[in-house]
Formats: sequence, structure tokens, C-alpha cells
Amino acid sequence: MKKMIKSKKYNKWTLIDIVAILIIIAVSLIYTLLSNTVEKELNYTSSTNDTLFNLIVLIICSIPSILTQLTIYFGIRLTIKKVEKNNLTYNSTEDILYYREILGDLTPFEISILANLNIEDEKDVAATILWYQNKQYLDINDGQINIADNLNLTEKDKCFLKFLKTKDLGYLEAYKNYTYKDLQTKKYIVENEYYKHPLKIILKNAALILGLFFLSTVIIILNIFFVKDLVLQKILDVVLIVGNLLMTYKKVSSFMLGYASKMCKYRRTKLCEEKTNYIHALQNFIHDFSNLKNYDKDQIVLWEDFLVYAIILEQNDIIIEEINKLFHCDYSTYTSLFYKYIKNEK
Repeated sequence: MKKMIKSKKYNKWTLIDIVAILIIIAVSLIYTLLSNTVEKELNYTSSTNDTLFNLIVLIICSIPSILTQLTIYFGIRLTIKKVEKNNLTYNSTEDILYYREILGDLTPFEISILANLNIEDEKDVAATILWYQNKQYLDINDGQINIADNLNLTEKDKCFLKFLKTKDLGYLEAYKNYTYKDLQTKKYIVENEYYKHPLKIILKNAALILGLFFLSTVIIILNIFFVKDLVLQKILDVVLIVGNLLMTYKKVSSFMLGYASKMCKYRRTKLCEEKTNYIHALQNFIHDFSNLKNYDKDQIVLWEDFLVYAIILEQNDIIIEEINKLFHCDYSTYTSLFYKYIKNEK
């Protein structure tokens, strides 16, 4: 049974689509208006100054531009959205609704990768600072991070703590690389063979584009030299338009192959999917945290861990606020530290 981890980033696509479509329509109308195409068409049809008629002509003249830009946008959008959906989807063998235990020795970065196969700096760095604070590797005073002395650190831990000391993003990248290698060693993730050799996908898209180009050429020749029936000519014109739009879409999706290859570098193993199932159930539990009775909330003695999980698994701010108030913590401390160390903001 396939399940999908909830994600704020993925849920924003509806809003992004609405805004993008409105912008495309507006830009196309303005471009058509400034290109004097409407005036030229009106000279062929009518010299009327009727506003509604002029608007209809403007819209009709803008349709080719609108369709082309929408095709380019959806070529980009569908590629990105497909990658995000694939990364959030896993195979579940158990239908677990809630899970409220600690996720073993998994670090915040590791949990984030298991959830969506990628790292998102803002939330993951903030959660990791809190995680290291819970382990008493560091403490925070007046917005300053102080690293504890005489720690028995792994090379991986040293990278993140050196990043906090120096604000050198090179150490953060090294920490990420260690994280991916550790997950591979633990047999949670493996390289995604599908995108490891993108030449096959490129050749497949190229063959389809050439086939569509050949089809378009044949349709144009038929329309010019052989087809005399006006209805059939119009049908072939529509097929030609659809074919050209499909060619544009495949060109854009081929161009986006580099993005897909980068974002789909790894895939989950069966062991990882079992662990992801528990992560998803934990996400459900944290999401419904507000519905718990106060008695049940008081029983969560390891609240620091659950705040870490709430940050990583992108639960809404209201739930995080409630955890903050219940356990006298301030999540904004960790987000402000992210901007201080990543964005170099004061």
C-alpha cells in the first residue's frame, strides 16, 4: 500500500499554479496588446471601437502565447512536482495510525532524508541545533551557541559543531555527506539507478521530439498540397498545434532532467520504508497533538525530542506553539540561529 508523507512545500502547489496561470495570462495579454497584433486584426475584420469586441479579439490573439507559456510552465512544474511526490511516497506494509516513541539514534538530518529523501536547511539545521542541545553538546545563551568541552565526538559531529563555530558552509556540506553515507551504510537508502544514467531518458525524449517534428512536417505538407476539405484542414491544424505544444513540453522536461537527477539521487530500501512508516505515524501523532488531553501531554516526558520531530516533519506553527507553551521552550530561538548561521543575518 502506497502512502505519502505530508509536506507544507508540496501542499503549496495549488496556490503556485493559480498565481502562475494568472501571471502568464496577464503577461500574454500585455505582450499581445503592445505588439499591435490586435490593431492589425481589426483592420482585417472591422474598424469598430466596441470595447467588448476589442477585448475578445485581444484574448483570441493572445491564445497562442498563453498556450506556449502554460506548456513551458507545466513542463517545469510537473517535473518538479512529480519528483517531490515520488520522494514523499513510500510502500507501507503496516497500517499504523500513530507512533509516539523515540526514533532510536536517528539524527534530524537522517529523519528528514527518510521522510522526503532530501535535506531542507532551514528546518533541519534548526532541529539539529536543538538535538545537539538536548544531548548537552552545546548550550545557548543570549542567542550565542557555546560548545561544550572535552566531548567524545565523531568526525560527523565535529563537522556540524565546526560549522556552528565558524559559520563555514563547507562544514555543513561535509555533515550532509556524512549523513547520506551513514544511511547508505545502514542500508536505508541506495543510489537511484533510474537517474544514474540519464542518457536513456534523454534519447527517449529526443526520439519522441523527432517523431513529433516529423508528424508536424507531414501534416503541413498534407494541408498545403493534398487536403482540400476545410473541416479536415482545421482538424489537422488542431493536431499540429497539439503536437507543437507536446514538443515544447518534452523539450522543457528534458531540460529539467538535471534537476530530477539531483533530487532523485537516492531511493528507499525496504528497511527504510519500514522506518518511514513509523516516521509517518509519528507525524500523524504530532499533527493531532492539539487534540490530546492535558494529562496525555504531561506523560510525554521526552518533549524535547517531540519538538525536534515537529520541526523536522513540518507540523504547523500552532502545534509547535502549544508544545513551546506546555514545556516552556521557544522554537524561534532555533530558527533565528538558522538565519544567523546560514544567512549571516544579525
